[in-house]
Amino acid sequence: MPPLFVLILCFLTCIPMHAQRHDRQHLSWEDFATLMHENYDDDDDPDHELYERLYELHTQPLNINRATIDDLQQLPFLSVVQISDLITYRDRNVPLRSLGELALVPSIDYHTRQMLMLFVHVGDADKGATTLHDYLRQSQNEVALRTDVPLYIKAGYQDLPDSVLASSPNKAYRGSRLYHSLRYSFASHDRLFLGLQMEKDPGERGIDHLSAYAMVRNVGRVRSAIVGNYRLSFGHGLVMNSGMSLGKSAMGSSMDRMDRGISRHSSTSESGYFTGAAATLSLGKALVTAYASYRHADGTYNADSTGITSLKTDGYHRTPLEHSKRGNIMVLDYGANIHLQTTPRWQLSASAVATHYSVPLAPKCDTPSSYYRAYNPTGQDFQAFSLAYKYAHGNITASGEAAYSSSGGWATLHSLMLILPHNHNLQLTYRYYGARYNAIHGRSFGENSAVQNEQGVCLAWQNNMSRRLKLSAYIDAMYFPWMKYQVSGSSRGLDAQLQALYTASSRSTFIVRYRYKTKEKDYVADATSKASELRFRQSHTLRLQHTFALSHSLSLRTTASGSLIQFSDADKGFSLAELIRYTPSDWLSADLSFTYFNTDSYESRLTSYEPSLPYTFGMTTFYGRGTRTALRATLSLPCRLTLCLKGAATWYADRDAIGTGTEMIDSHHREDIQLQVRYKF
Repeated sequence: MPPLFVLILCFLTCIPMHAQRHDRQHLSWEDFATLMHENYDDDDDPDHELYERLYELHTQPLNINRATIDDLQQLPFLSVVQISDLITYRDRNVPLRSLGELALVPSIDYHTRQMLMLFVHVGDADKGATTLHDYLRQSQNEVALRTDVPLYIKAGYQDLPDSVLASSPNKAYRGSRLYHSLRYSFASHDRLFLGLQMEKDPGERGIDHLSAYAMVRNVGRVRSAIVGNYRLSFGHGLVMNSGMSLGKSAMGSSMDRMDRGISRHSSTSESGYFTGAAATLSLGKALVTAYASYRHADGTYNADSTGITSLKTDGYHRTPLEHSKRGNIMVLDYGANIHLQTTPRWQLSASAVATHYSVPLAPKCDTPSSYYRAYNPTGQDFQAFSLAYKYAHGNITASGEAAYSSSGGWATLHSLMLILPHNHNLQLTYRYYGARYNAIHGRSFGENSAVQNEQGVCLAWQNNMSRRLKLSAYIDAMYFPWMKYQVSGSSRGLDAQLQALYTASSRSTFIVRYRYKTKEKDYVADATSKASELRFRQSHTLRLQHTFALSHSLSLRTTASGSLIQFSDADKGFSLAELIRYTPSDWLSADLSFTYFNTDSYESRLTSYEPSLPYTFGMTTFYGRGTRTALRATLSLPCRLTLCLKGAATWYADRDAIGTGTEMIDSHHREDIQLQVRYKF
């Protein structure tokens, strides 16, 4: 797509137009997904499990007249204060007659209310189903089948002579290049849930992944119980958090809650979940959760086959080497959590978790480049214990957690939230994660992917300046006492962001985001010398976005992004994207997107969100120079069938081949087709 044509499309969004008058539009799912994308930096790894889980909640919205605190805590953009205020208002005015009444909850601002309306509906206030027959009769069922068809041939799918395969068996994938998945979900009265997921990745033979669950909620003393595959979150995540999380820019709405407990694993992700059973019982003022899991995991053995050097989590089993790592270790997990609501203001929580591997973890740590693994989990048995608290009074909320692991390390996290006059929200968060601390399933606020080797202080601010303007910012100062990958000593860092969301009218919305990030990294001044020094790698990213509705059925979204990376050299990147959304009726919609990108290298890469198939987070990374075009069309038929088709093409102007190794495409362009069929009954 010529860059000039893209610029012309972008210019159209700025032209004053006398569009057809129409009612105020509610936030669409794609608009919400775009806002989710804004929570992640170009270096961040987005939580695809979170996206899939939220889409499932969107398709099976909560009944606002019967929703519990636990139900609403599944929505990570809602703060504890907002959830409490919503429940209080609902209980005083039950039943709510329309979602318009959400505007009467003072703490829920306009933008949060728009997001909330995607996940709730107004239903009956009675107790609902009382027998199994009622649950089965008054249920929502969905079956989704998906197929991806690449219109190119990667090196791993080429026909190779038997002599080549005999000497190099991992040069070829053993399965077809198509992707297939099947999802089935059952939900009834926000209490009974069933699910089944099957998946075959490109290059694999047959169905490679099978996942299922059955879950009940709010039945007698049983707050929740599940068998099958599930996820857990205790305290503030220092010892256990396999659940969902947003980026730093959204931490103010999710850091003030703890013990989110059990959630179902409803995605096709092949790692990060438990297999077995878990239950939460309500015993007076206490909620007691216990779980047990026994599952296979993929691992890479060391040279003498006495231990596992690393766990394999990508889920691919395409070559003999990858297949040899499939399920070659067993993992036993068990533990418990006790949550106490001692007073209306105080909550306390105690957690104990344990993990046992059938084969010892033995990370490689025998060369200078691998010394950073010195404190990685080692051995077969791991335990972690924690105490967490939360105190809420008026406009003040204090929360935190302290944890100890069997490896002899400590970790602690404390947060203070203040709601000040004139809609100012402040949050101060301190974290100390010792280098010796090992929590196999720990995941909490921080820069590292693991709760380990990190100290920091973060100050976040949010203000609803008016109904139309919402500002947010944070600054996070970090210190890493031990070495990290490509960092041969103690290091420091700083991360800061400022974002503005402005709704100019019912048809026009602007988003502006600037992020600055700097961290120390090894720098080799002389290529002939192995000596290195720590130098700050600085990155600047800027994103400008404007959404404009030309009419009730036609809207445009323009996004301009830029990056500047300063380390050994100055790397720059720029992208310009245009999305045209056409929704002439409730049964038909189409999205056409164009993106032009130009970056100096992979260092200055940029990300962009484009509409994709349901349950798929369409976050694409661009580097080099080229264009991308994508078209997605959705057709809802009267027979409860929904067809979704997406075609995408990417052209590169700076290379003759895409990718490397078995993933290499011997061309400067690639085209893909995706098809999904959904049936609801």
